[in-house]
Amino acid sequence: MLDECLRVLVKDDIFSIYVSNAKIYIEAYLNADCLYENRFFGYKPAYNNTSRIDYVNYVAYMDRHHKYMFDEENLILILERKGFRNVRLRNFDLNLDLKTRNYGSIYAEAQK
Repeated sequence: MLDECLRVLVKDDIFSIYVSNAKIYIEAYLNADCLYENRFFGYKPAYNNTSRIDYVNYVAYMDRHHKYMFDEENLILILERKGFRNVRLRNFDLNLDLKTRNYGSIYAEAQK
């Protein structure tokens, strides 16, 4: 996905992205925290609600919608290694982001 963006962006353009934050689900699994809140499982068919491992399965596979797991650290590193500069995490922005993604996501921006 990022390779396609690199071909389209012009020098100094701002690239803004948000991705699912796998860290939330992995920490819930490791700490036996309960994530039964509906906001963390927006796509119900991908969540089996059998045991804590379903937290990890949800974010990892999401009914084949997800291809890769991200946390804050690897998202920044991936963008930098793809040649972006001034890479930084950003807050949710209602003008850019879907309101339904105002949870469980990582937001970042960078310059080409």
